[in-house]
This record gives sequence, C-alpha cells and structure tokens, in this order.
Amino acid sequence: MLGKNDTDPFREIYGPGQLNIYEDASISALRHEYQHFLDDMAKGYPILDVTYEFKNRIIMELRAYMVEIKEADRIGNKALAEQLWNNYRSERQYLIDNFSPINE
Repeated sequence: MLGKNDTDPFREIYGPGQLNIYEDASISALRHEYQHFLDDMAKGYPILDVTYEFKNRIIMELRAYMVEIKEADRIGNKALAEQLWNNYRSERQYLIDNFSPINE
C-alpha cells in the first residue's frame, strides 16, 4: 500500500476521480455521490485501495445513504426512506457476499 508521500500511478495517469451525472439523476442520488466526495476529501483523497477497503466501503455507503434517508424523512416521504434503507441493506449484503475478508 502506498504511503502519504508516495505516488499513486492511477491518479497520475487518469487524474482525480470523476462524477458522471446522468440526465435522469435525482438530487438525492447526487447528494449521495457528493457525500462520497466529501468522505474522500476528508481522508485526503486516498488511493482506491483505501477507499475500497471492505470496512471503509460499508461505512461510506451507510454515510451516503443516510444523507438520502434523512432528506426523505425531512420531507415526510416515509416510503422513500424505507426504500432507501432497503437499497442500503441490499448493497451492504452485496458487499458482504462479494468482498468480505475471509477470517480464518
């Protein structure tokens, strides 16, 4: 793993991360992705090995979904809040099933 003063070859080749905004993207989805940006910024834009480390991914997804869930609650859309919780649970299970470290 690279240290703070080491060079990230991926970043050197491709530059900083990008956010592609689709025409039909909701404000809620944009806020979700913006939370990922804020989390990365708070960590000093770590390399992907850090961002995609299993525990970090679980935490970052929860933080991003909470932005959406809190907004749905704030506007009184309980059905949307519940759907977003279900989306988070599904994504978390996907991460557990496919990327969870093996503890032996």
